[in-house]
Amino acid sequence: MPAIPCYIDGCSFKTPDALDSAVAAVVLSHHLSSSHPTPAPKKAPAIPPPKLTGGVYEDQWDAFVREWDVYKGTVTISASELPVHLLACCNPDLKSSVERADPRITSKSKTEVLKEIKRHAVISVAASVLLTELFGMKQDHGETVHAFSSRALGKARNCKFTVACPHGDKTPHDYCEDMVKHIVLAGMYDEEIKRKVLSTSKIDDKTLNETIAIIETEEMASRSMSDLSLPNQASATSYKKQISANDKRLQVKGKCISCDGDFLCNRVKKQAGKEDTVITDKFCKPCWQKKRDEKRRKNDSGKQEQRPTNEANVSTRSEEFPFICAVSSIGNDSYSPDAIMSHCATNSISVPMPHHVFDGTMGWMKKPAEPHPTITLKAFIDKNDYDHLHLPCPSMKPARVKVITDSGCQSSLLGLKTLHTLGLKKSCLVPVSGSMSAINGEGINILGAIFLRLEGLDNSSGQRVQTAVMAHVTESTDRFFISQQAMRELGIIPQDFPKVRASAQNAATISDELGVAACGCLKHSSPPERPGSLPFEATRDVEAVQNHIASLPASLLRFLK
Repeated sequence: MPAIPCYIDGCSFKTPDALDSAVAAVVLSHHLSSSHPTPAPKKAPAIPPPKLTGGVYEDQWDAFVREWDVYKGTVTISASELPVHLLACCNPDLKSSVERADPRITSKSKTEVLKEIKRHAVISVAASVLLTELFGMKQDHGETVHAFSSRALGKARNCKFTVACPHGDKTPHDYCEDMVKHIVLAGMYDEEIKRKVLSTSKIDDKTLNETIAIIETEEMASRSMSDLSLPNQASATSYKKQISANDKRLQVKGKCISCDGDFLCNRVKKQAGKEDTVITDKFCKPCWQKKRDEKRRKNDSGKQEQRPTNEANVSTRSEEFPFICAVSSIGNDSYSPDAIMSHCATNSISVPMPHHVFDGTMGWMKKPAEPHPTITLKAFIDKNDYDHLHLPCPSMKPARVKVITDSGCQSSLLGLKTLHTLGLKKSCLVPVSGSMSAINGEGINILGAIFLRLEGLDNSSGQRVQTAVMAHVTESTDRFFISQQAMRELGIIPQDFPKVRASAQNAATISDELGVAACGCLKHSSPPERPGSLPFEATRDVEAVQNHIASLPASLLRFLK
């Protein structure tokens, strides 16, 4: 039999001649297995076991069971070792709770172990509470419809939206997706997208997935249009709306409040660089001209009156309140205060007073009000705070945030915009009870609360100071106001705040006996007159000199030292 060459490229091996075909096949097979071994298949990376913490809802427990089934299919675990591996999936607190309740838990079956773990891990919440939370869900800013619907589905599965079949089928009918569809439609963030989706033909007949697909298409179009829009106004149109003379609004008639006659009460008001607007007059043209002439005659007689206006939509507050918000320009900023007061008294007008501050040396000075005091702190979330309250802990990277140190703020208030800059969403908020109000008594809409740790550096000692706050989140502001208690714990204000204290800077609290001026410096005085003779006779007697020194005033001795 002829020689058989190796079929691997680059190999020159051949079987010997005159071999039987079966022997030649064995020789070639041995050559292939020894010289060209087949590489072993790569082993897939091991799947980590699922983790479970206490205080979870029913949907989170179902997700854990599914993850456990997937993990169990990738490893080989004997029936006797299943309880040990299941307990290893629990966090230390949950595992300790299960083992304390039943020390022989590792000797039970898988079904019994899962039942016991579920009893300790899953929170029992009234269905009414879950329904209230579900119906109040809203899509967060920047959250996709898929993420929002998944969040709503997880909450809806806890509500057990099932109904018994009227035809005798024992399997209950689940209408969870139907409810989630309405929650998604009602909780969409973008009102324009909501309007388009709700106007879709036969939207009521669409399933949840079909509805999500429609919303996703609108969101993608909205994002595309946002990307195409230019940040500057260079390409903005210069077209301004012009109102034509035959506009129907200009044909509306009204009654003059002076002569009670009918006239065309609407007219066009044109302003340079702005669109035309329609304004309504309260006087007809002859009556308005008559009033204008009367005002002019009064002005000519030396009285400064307000220019009459014919626009019905212009407020006449200066006539109703002549000494409130009545701004009158004198025309010369160099007038003295006496001249200003004389001018105001002569013409019966008032000039608004700018902001003044009192200086201990200069007296009252015109000075703008100081801005809100701010300080930059490090903000982060401590998981122990949420574990102590049995709440799910959101994830957040430590970030630096500028806070307003308002000592009149009794509760920390965090703006929604600042919440987003910290990498948090509305879904991270904890529902709160109670209400908050501003200094004017107007209510503040609270969306929820977040538990934060604030940390700052004491530059004088180099120590870090930390405090924990419950920050109430609202859309009424974009800033972060920390409470008075947080300011005490950070050392920004003293522990006994508020309390009156004497200050060396305050002239009203400086005693003349201290010899200190209002500015904080020692008082100066004229030097005494030159004496005509020495207070003591000149002598070289040491004892006499010591007696003279002892008789000098104590103030002079301190000065000589």
